[in-house]
Amino acid sequence: MQRQQQQGDGPRDGPSGVLDTSGGRWTDEEHQGFLHGLEVYGYGNWDAIAVFVPSRSPPQIEAYAQQYVAQVRPYTLLGCA
Repeated sequence: MQRQQQQGDGPRDGPSGVLDTSGGRWTDEEHQGFLHGLEVYGYGNWDAIAVFVPSRSPPQIEAYAQQYVAQVRPYTLLGCA
């Protein structure tokens, strides 16, 4: 017999049963906040950048930055951007 899923049981539900938006793919709004924070505070200042992306933790921002730089930087070094 299957148990019915209750509020708070979902893989992305937080402890209060509200959808937890801190995981998964980044939204355009989060990405723009990340870019703005990166421009203002520079690479490595994750706590400060988190002010611009309140839905993400500093470790999540750091991981995102590492992926972002790995994808974007090779193109900027080649003069393609």
